[in-house]
Amino acid sequence: MINMINIKYKLYDHVSADGDISEHLLYLERLSRDCNSILECGVRSVVSSWAFLNGLVKNATTTPKMLHSCDLDRSSNINELEIACVENSVSFKFHKCSDLVLPYQKYDMIFIDTWHVYGHLKRELSKLHEMAAKYIVMHDTEIDGIHGETIRNGWNPHQQSIDTGIPVDEIMKGLQPAIDEFLAEHKEWKIKAHFTHNNGLTVLERI
Repeated sequence: MINMINIKYKLYDHVSADGDISEHLLYLERLSRDCNSILECGVRSVVSSWAFLNGLVKNATTTPKMLHSCDLDRSSNINELEIACVENSVSFKFHKCSDLVLPYQKYDMIFIDTWHVYGHLKRELSKLHEMAAKYIVMHDTEIDGIHGETIRNGWNPHQQSIDTGIPVDEIMKGLQPAIDEFLAEHKEWKIKAHFTHNNGLTVLERI
């Protein structure tokens, strides 16, 4: 008999770890139960993905479940996630690209944990909000709320500006102004939850 991957164990293994998102994982799992389809932008080493998969599996509706992941690089840990999705009848796809060039597709929830600067999030929200039916979730909205993570990490904003086409001043600014501007322009969205611990997490809900 083939031993299936214990997705609950995978989730709680990360919950018990001292990670930069570990304290939000159970909340993300609960939020995911209200979804049939999720897009995760910024997968890194595959942590929050287990919260999303657990939530999708606990959704009792008969609607087919789907988890799509997007990142510039594919972690080797994606392979295990992909197998677990197959074992739990969840359709999985990995997009190896920037989320700014993703093809249009509707998802119940879109999770954003990519490059934490004003200019990038502004462009993400402009593109992705039309693809989100219920929720947009953003991580690191506290630690990088005022100043962009480029400053925190000591990266070169001028080189990043050359590489991305985003102005230097938009790279230096943090995430909160992008969120505030988006909400001012899009009255169909509201803040559902905002957490300041564990680097911050902000959830927008479509009205």
